[in-house]
Formats: sequence, structure tokens, C-alpha cells
Amino acid sequence: MAELKIHGRRQYNCRHTYATMCPIAGMNLEFIANQLGHSVQMLLSTYALWINASEDWSEPGTLEQSLKCYKIGTGRNRTALKPIRNTVL
Repeated sequence: MAELKIHGRRQYNCRHTYATMCPIAGMNLEFIANQLGHSVQMLLSTYALWINASEDWSEPGTLEQSLKCYKIGTGRNRTALKPIRNTVL
């Protein structure tokens, strides 16, 4: 996190963001739960609110699709995620 110059964000917060974005993007719940070390029931009890709330959004089919508008710097010029200009989901 420090290397990417992302301040005020614990690794746990990134995990929580990922766990929130995956179900919204329509990813397989069993796959997500296994990645997080949770049961599907635990995943749903924590993140079902966000799945339901996403109905009003224009959501992409997968998390990968939703992240295509971002790039990550490499090498010495590593930076946080930056939006790519003129990218439309």
C-alpha cells in the first residue's frame, strides 16, 4: 500500500471492497466465498445488502470488465489505480 502511495486504507479495507464489488459484478458467489475463506451464507449475510442495492446501477457482467477502465503503473513509476481517459463501461 505504501509503495502504491495509497494512504489511509488498510489491507482489510481493500479486501472488503473486493468482496463488495465481486457480487455486484455478478461473479460466482461460491468462488468469492472460497477466496475469502467464508461460506456462501457468511458472504451473503455480510454483502447481500450491496447486491440488492446494485439493481439501480448499470453494472458490468464481471469484475474484470468493470476494472478495464483502470491501469496500474509498473516498475519505478508504480502508482495507485488511475482511470483511463475516455473509457466507457
